[in-house]
Amino acid sequence: MYLPSKTKIKYIIILALAVSLVVFPFKAAITTLVNFFSRQLVFTPANSRSEADTLKSKNLSLLLKLKGYESLSVENAKLKRALAFKKERYPELIGADVIGFSPSYWQRFIVINIGQDAGLKRGKFAIDENGNLIGKIITVEKESAQIALISDPNFTIPVFIGENSLGLLKGNFSGAQILYVEDGEGLKPGDKVWLKDPSSSAQVEIGKIRKVVNDANSLFWNIEVELFLQTSFFDKIFIIR
Repeated sequence: MYLPSKTKIKYIIILALAVSLVVFPFKAAITTLVNFFSRQLVFTPANSRSEADTLKSKNLSLLLKLKGYESLSVENAKLKRALAFKKERYPELIGADVIGFSPSYWQRFIVINIGQDAGLKRGKFAIDENGNLIGKIITVEKESAQIALISDPNFTIPVFIGENSLGLLKGNFSGAQILYVEDGEGLKPGDKVWLKDPSSSAQVEIGKIRKVVNDANSLFWNIEVELFLQTSFFDKIFIIR
């Protein structure tokens, strides 16, 4: 239906007044809602980052505590094995903490926190909590001692092989070898390598034969040894008194 222009303008004015009457009473509420959602849009990312950082910090703290508990558990297990081992086979063991390592690649030795005051002497054997040979004392001070590890190239010690054979064990970076074995016919891979501590009747475990080689151009057999001890880093060791 066609409306004259004046009539159209009249209806537009009336419609505008009606809208105003409806909207204006709610202007304050609408403004409040708009401002609220604007603040949420502006600050939510920052709040999320802050909460995420807090959660990361808490998670890291929990992980550190868990690592600490795991470390204590491992240490307790080692001490329990050592105490059981000491009670069963070595009533005269002296515990010691490792306070230093050799800085040289060509030498393998450790420094412990006890010495002459604890009754230590050169030549005494050092073992781990499982009874495996670590090395022997080479120098002793008043409150410290130095132990040459079995993997040191200058380390040598007479050993038993299997049940009856004898030889001289010499350390090397990859394990050890046994020198001066004249008759190796009865020896085979897997045979035990061990020594007997002169101050007790107990056996000290060293390793087992990895390979037996008969060199026709040599008077002696070449015996390669796989050590039971698989590390050169320790925190606690035991000296056979």
